[in-house]
Amino acid sequence: MDTKRFKDDGRNILSPFARFLTKRNVSPYLLTVFGVILSICSAFFYAKGRFPFAAILLTAGGLFDVLDGDVARREGRVSNKGAYLDSNLDRISEFVPLFGIMLYYMKDSFLFVSLTVILMFGSFMVSYTRARAEGLGIECKIGFADRPFRMLFLIIGSLCGPRVFIAFLIFLVIAVYVTFLRRIIYSLRRL
Repeated sequence: MDTKRFKDDGRNILSPFARFLTKRNVSPYLLTVFGVILSICSAFFYAKGRFPFAAILLTAGGLFDVLDGDVARREGRVSNKGAYLDSNLDRISEFVPLFGIMLYYMKDSFLFVSLTVILMFGSFMVSYTRARAEGLGIECKIGFADRPFRMLFLIIGSLCGPRVFIAFLIFLVIAVYVTFLRRIIYSLRRL
C-alpha cells in the first residue's frame, strides 16, 4: 500500500478546508488540541460498545490532525516545537481509543483484551523504531503499517461494529509487528 500517495490524496482533498482555516487565522495548535480531544472522546464510546460513533469521532480527530500541519505550513508557522508537540499528541490520539476498545472487550474475552494491548505496544514500537532510527540519521519509513494506515483500518473496522472489528484487530496486530520487524532489520543493516 502506497501510504505516501494516500496521505497526499488526503491533503489535496482537505486543502480547501486548510485554506479556509488559514484565512481565519485559526491556530495550528488549536487544531492539534481539538483533534486530541475528539480522539479522547472516542475512547468513551468505544468503551460503551458504540464503535461506529467512536469511529466518526476518531475520523474527525484525524482530520484535525491532518489540517494542523497544513495550516501551519500555509501560515509559515512550521517549527520544531510544533512538530514535537504534534508527534507526542499523536501518541495520545492513538493510545486512548485503543484503551477504550480494551475496556469494552474486558467484559467479553481475555483474548481480545490481550490482542488490544499487543496492538498498543506494536503501534508504539512502529513509531518508536522510526523515531529512533531518524535520531541516528537513518530515514526509516519502510513498512505499510504507519499511523495513517493503522488509523484508517481502526476506523473502517470500527464502522463494522465490535464483533466484526475483531478481524480488523487481528489484522492490525499482524501488520504492526511485520512493520516493526522490517524497520528493526532495515535500521540494523543501515547501522
